[in-house]
This record gives sequence, structure tokens and C-alpha cells, in this order.
Amino acid sequence: MSTKSRNVFIAGSVIVVAIAAFFAYNQRSTPSGEEVSGAIGTVDKYHSQQINETDVVLEGFDPAQAQQAIDQWLGEEATVEEMAGLLGRASAQEKATYFERASAQEKASFLDRATVQEKATYFERASAQEKVSMFERATVQEKASFLERASAQEKASFERASAQEKATFLERASAQEKATFLGRASAQEKASVLGRASAQEKASLFERASAQEKASVLGRASIQEKASLFERASAQEKASYLERASLEGKAAMLERASAQEKASVFERASAQEKATFLERASAQEKASVFERASAQEKVSMYERASAQEKASFLERASAQEKASFERASAQEKATFLERATAQEKASFLARASAQEKASVLERASAQEKASILGRASMQEKAMLLERASMQEKASIFERAFVAQAR
Repeated sequence: MSTKSRNVFIAGSVIVVAIAAFFAYNQRSTPSGEEVSGAIGTVDKYHSQQINETDVVLEGFDPAQAQQAIDQWLGEEATVEEMAGLLGRASAQEKATYFERASAQEKASFLDRATVQEKATYFERASAQEKVSMFERATVQEKASFLERASAQEKASFERASAQEKATFLERASAQEKATFLGRASAQEKASVLGRASAQEKASLFERASAQEKASVLGRASIQEKASLFERASAQEKASYLERASLEGKAAMLERASAQEKASVFERASAQEKATFLERASAQEKASVFERASAQEKVSMYERASAQEKASFLERASAQEKASFERASAQEKATFLERATAQEKASFLARASAQEKASVLERASAQEKASILGRASMQEKAMLLERASMQEKASIFERAFVAQAR
């Protein structure tokens, strides 16, 4: 490369680097939106910390209290008929699991409702000793009826036969006779025989239990098992369950709701109720809501502040900024108001009317609304939850109990 060409190349490279640096600087320093300071000078914006869904927890319940309230509802509030109805939606395997929770006496009761053929099948699964024991408890007439078909030699042999030989001989019995012999078994023996039944057979027997028996057995299920059943209830049923819950129960369920669900419930509040909840919010939360206001709303709130509040805010401004502020546009004033501290913004927001506060809150995020809802009393939360739609109630109820199952 010639000296002239080299010099041209170096000069061109310097120009390219200079242009790139110029655009990079402007890209970084150009203000936009509310960062424009107008005639009042640079604004050091106050940024409130964003609220995450994991930060949103309703007040009035710690996790242990919420757990206790839900456990109590599951164990005490549902009616016998409802619990039996929910069990009807369980799978065969689940019903078999619930069946195993029954006492020996309850299992014997379930077995008594089986058909003759089913009883005969269960009798056949008994051990040799169990079969002989059942036969020996039969009445004289029942024994005679069975043995009358045997020859004299077989009858004589039967008396001195071993338990295994007698059990083999008892296989000749009819289904009705086997069912009769099974009926002579003790509750413990019946339960033992049923232990060899398949999941489908246990489920079939459990389905014939009375509502009271099903409810009794379900009462021994774990919270996770009950929650799994409640998950299958219809939206109407879930909403009904929620409506019957105590104040504590409703508040606990609302605590388990998602931020979006809490925000949806929050929207059921009147303007005055929203304003009341907002008054209980922290300065940080109020500042975050203030930032959602329009330029005109911010200026309007500021203008209602007391002389002392205004002076306190403006004392940090220079004489030139104070003079500029008086003749600035609403947008410029709003931009300047971003300098305010969280406490000052909260103070300005307090000057808004209930309707204005409600209007600004409409622009809040779901997490912010949920956080402000957390300031409501237990009574207020329950009241708002009652205004929710059937679908909303069902969704909140399901989330509360599905959380238990998982």
C-alpha cells in the first residue's frame, strides 16, 4: 500500500470511529417521555421498587393460621352428602385407597351389601383355615344342606379330614352356600379376606357404602387426598363451598389467590372502599400509585397540598427552578414532581378525592392492587369476595385447595 493510500485509510478509520462514538453518546443521553425536564432543569427521578407477585401477602393471617383455617373447613364444613358426592368422582384406585382406611367393622358392612356371586368369589379367596372356620360357625341346617349331596363315605371322611381337605371339599358348595358361610365370618375375618380383593373390587364395594359411611371414611383421608377430590367439583359447587366458609376461611382462601385473582376481587370495591384501602398502604405503595397518575392528576394533587407541604418540596429547588415552576406547563410540573420523595408523593396522593384515587388505581398493576388489597380487614376481604362472580369464587377456592394437594 502507498503512503498516500495509507494516510487516506487512517483518516477514514478515524472518521468512522468518531461517528460511532457520537451516536453512542446521543443514544445514551437523549431523554424521552417523562425524563424531559422542560424549563425547570434536570430531574433526579424517584423510582419506587417494583412489587413482585411473591411479595403480595394479605394481612391478618400467617401461613400457619391460613393452613389451619383451610384444614378446618375441609374437615368440618362440608356436608355428608357433599363429601359422598365428591367421592363418587374418585377413580377406582382412589376409592380402593379410601376403602383401606375403613375399619374392619366398616369393611364387613360393605361386604354384607355384596351380591351372592361376589360373596362366593371372596369366600374362595379365603385360606383353608378361614373357610373351615366359617363353615364350622354355620347352623346345623346350613351344614346339613351342604352335606346332603355328599355320600356316606364322604361325610365320614369329612369329619376326620384336615383343614386343607375340608377346604377343598367346600369348593363343591353353591354360590349361595359360599355366601352363607362367608356371612358367618367375623368382622376381622371378612376384612382379612377383602385384603385380597383387587382395587376394582374394593372400589365397587365402596360405592355401595352409605353417604354417612363414605363421609366417615373420607374424614380419615389426608388433606392432599381431600383437596384432590375438591378439585373435581363443579364451578357451582366450588363457589358454594367458598360462600359457606367463615370469615377466617374466606380470608385464608383469598390469601392463596394469585395476584391477578386478588386484583380482580379488588376491582369489586367501590371508589370509596378503594380509597380507604389505599390510605392504609405504605408510603412506598402510595408513591408507586402516584407515579401512575397523569400529568394533570399529579399537578391537581400537588395544588391541593398545604402551603407547608409545597414549601417542603420546593425548598430543594433553586430560585430559578422555583420561578420556572410557577409558569411551567402541567407536563413540566409533573416531570419536576418526580423529584419528590416517596413520603411526599404519598402526601400529595392523600389530597386526591376518592374518585381520583380509584381512577389512578385502575392503572396500577395486578401486583400493586393485590398488595393494597392486603390492607383490607378480614371483614372487608370477605365482603369483597362475596361480590366476586361464581367463576372467580370457584377459581379462588380451587387454588386454595389445589395448593394443599401439591
